[in-house]
Amino acid sequence: MAKIPVALLVEHPENKLFHNLSDEELQELAKDMQENGLIHAVVARTAGEQYQIISGHQRVRAAKLLGWTDIETDVLDVDDNKAARMLISANVKTRTLSPMELAKAIRREKELIEQTYGNRERKRTDLTAAHHEPQLEGRWSEQVSQEIGKSEQHIRRLDKLNELIPELQQLVDQGKLGTTAAEQLAYLEPETQQALFASLGEEISLRTVAQTKELRKRLEEAQAKDRQTEELQQELARLQQMGRLEDKQQIARLQSEIQRLQNQPPEQIEVVPEAVKNELAVWKKRVSEVEQEKREKEDALRKKEEELAFF
Repeated sequence: MAKIPVALLVEHPENKLFHNLSDEELQELAKDMQENGLIHAVVARTAGEQYQIISGHQRVRAAKLLGWTDIETDVLDVDDNKAARMLISANVKTRTLSPMELAKAIRREKELIEQTYGNRERKRTDLTAAHHEPQLEGRWSEQVSQEIGKSEQHIRRLDKLNELIPELQQLVDQGKLGTTAAEQLAYLEPETQQALFASLGEEISLRTVAQTKELRKRLEEAQAKDRQTEELQQELARLQQMGRLEDKQQIARLQSEIQRLQNQPPEQIEVVPEAVKNELAVWKKRVSEVEQEKREKEDALRKKEEELAFF
């Protein structure tokens, strides 16, 4: 422990993950430090001639506000990875964070753990040793759980929120969209999330968790149907391009299957009717184009057969 000049304490780059205290909150912290002193020392590490803060960014800000010239600091000898993980753990354990702040912190912690395991794997030279480092796959949430003190299930669910588009992340951060419903939306493709937000805006936050789950199910079914139709379209186009008479039966079968899919009414998705209409319009256009190509191919083949009949 040492008294370190406040001017030599610098912010850690990873601290950008977390919000600073508001002016009012900072004033309250400064008042408490003035009346009661520094209860918990700042934690830092050496960075050239300066000291990089690991824990205590807000205390250092308050100290500067009070005009303190130095502050009690515990100076540690840790590498970049360890310092970043300590910083994240300290913020998660001691501060009130928004759901998205916590989600982003978990994702960053996961990346840092993966870096640690990756470096260990590269350094390992005896691949036949009896004791190996455990593989990270499937275990990252266990590591994060140990470091930040939250359950693995909670960690995995929060980490999924990173898959939300920025507009939905903002609703979560503002408390307008609950994390449970948001997790369901995070399983949808970004384009689908964007279509939902464009259609509903902030009203999407009014859906119950059950409604959001049902919405996710219907949208995923619509996407699966679109993919199946597209695959059949591609196979049909390939056969038509070959232009062989023996492919006619296969072409007819594919044409029938595409027609069946096109005529199969999708479940109504009341919250995004325009999205469904657009999907159906695309399917109809694709089928129409394929039918036209099929007729042109058949006409060309028939003319060729008629020409050959004269010889």
